[in-house]
Amino acid sequence: MVLQSGLVDLLTEEELMGVMGHELGHVKAGHVLYRSLVLLLLQISNAIVPIPGLAQMALRIALFDWYRKSELTADRAELLVTQDLKVCLNTHMKLSAGSKTIFNEMDTQEFLRQADSYEDLDYSTLNKVYKLLIELGMTHPIPVYRAREIKQWHDSKAYTEIMAGRFPTKDQEVTTRNCPHCGVEVAPSFFFCPDCGKNTRV
Repeated sequence: MVLQSGLVDLLTEEELMGVMGHELGHVKAGHVLYRSLVLLLLQISNAIVPIPGLAQMALRIALFDWYRKSELTADRAELLVTQDLKVCLNTHMKLSAGSKTIFNEMDTQEFLRQADSYEDLDYSTLNKVYKLLIELGMTHPIPVYRAREIKQWHDSKAYTEIMAGRFPTKDQEVTTRNCPHCGVEVAPSFFFCPDCGKNTRV
């Protein structure tokens, strides 16, 4: 993983931690492997049997749609690492502004409201077509859309359950245990208690 100097200058330590969590989320979810395999298969199949223009375009549209969705998954990993919605939103705002000066003039609520305006485009057929054409070749969703999606997930029951340690693990047969400090039920994979924050292995 490489962090560019511009990114290091622009973001705080917590925001950089979120960016690293985002990238590691791609690794953990297998996105890097899947992307490489799909691109390799496309190249091989195209070399053996050239794919006609329309079919190739359909494949590219599907691939880019998957790219955008994989970014939303990685954004969730970012939130799980930072455990701070404000840090995640600030990161997306800074990356879309590209400047500390402009960021200081930005408002989080207005940024999120832009996502609603973007969604309102779906009510007009012509605007929906424009929106589709804009997104066709994009590997990442629009920044305001990503910000709103991460806020919605932060406010969801799924996020609350994960933060409380209640989520399926590979070792389902392993039962939960109690934190030796506060007694709260903790998932076996947790090193730190989600309630008191102390080391559960001590």
